[in-house]
Amino acid sequence: MVILRDYENLKLTEKSVVAIGFFDGVHKGHRQVLQQLLEVSEKEGLTPCVFTFDLTGEESPKENFSLLCDLDEQARLLEEAGVAVLFRPKFSEISHLTPEETVVDLLAGRLAASAVVAGYDLRFGKKAAGDLAYLQEKGGEAGIRVFPVAPVMFDGQAISSTRIREAVKTGDTDAVKMMLGRPFSFSSRVCDGQKLGRTLGFPTLNQEIPSNITLPRFGVYCSLVECEGVCYQGVTNIGIRPTVGGELPLAETHLLHAAGDFYQKNSHVQLLSFLRPEQKFDSVAHLQRGIAADILAAEAYFSALEKGPKK
Repeated sequence: MVILRDYENLKLTEKSVVAIGFFDGVHKGHRQVLQQLLEVSEKEGLTPCVFTFDLTGEESPKENFSLLCDLDEQARLLEEAGVAVLFRPKFSEISHLTPEETVVDLLAGRLAASAVVAGYDLRFGKKAAGDLAYLQEKGGEAGIRVFPVAPVMFDGQAISSTRIREAVKTGDTDAVKMMLGRPFSFSSRVCDGQKLGRTLGFPTLNQEIPSNITLPRFGVYCSLVECEGVCYQGVTNIGIRPTVGGELPLAETHLLHAAGDFYQKNSHVQLLSFLRPEQKFDSVAHLQRGIAADILAAEAYFSALEKGPKK
């Protein structure tokens, strides 16, 4: 997949079909859009392209905004879905474009779009003034056919990044998996910790949670950790470690059946199932017993997964 970022020098030479949207998390609703994108691409011989934008390090147009996945993960998921070209400029480079400029100059001109695929709730252009109806009208004038995509429903409501973020914040891991299509996850390097876990007999991988990623509910999770292509079962605590006077949110993962040197290695953590909220124990000894109980609960969870549902 080719990733393009420079709006000023953007110019595709092959006719394309473009999916337009933010694609935060590439959730099930987004995948419906991508499926339509590929169907149009294959039927009409058009290059499948995604147009989104990058908010990293910029002021968000939405208050208290956070991401469901980082840019590397987004690109990986889009490539796996079959996208050939990803145009992802900084938001500040395109935020000045009016809806008309977006359709005529960007989509029809620079991206050579013969067709556009978009969700039912699309908003685009300066101050989000453009919507699906405008895209259909102005796109038709510019020779672009528009393929609207209906919402994907979960629990009686349309799946959205906003709903998924709320589920992440409340620790509803089942709802997250149903809407996102996979567990919530994040990546960061393993860093130095207080080494208290090692003293207690439960060594942990310590990771800072990326600042622009949605902060999960504080508590203990059954988890999977991938490092250098190897996946490990674990139990992860997300929080500030109130028993030992922690201050900044940290992910601490104890690997259930593995050991090794993971320091400074980039590790990908998936939060599979919420076990309990973070709590402050009366003493380090009580904390030690609490960790042991969490490990037993995580081992039971993974054992049940391996056995599968009863027939």
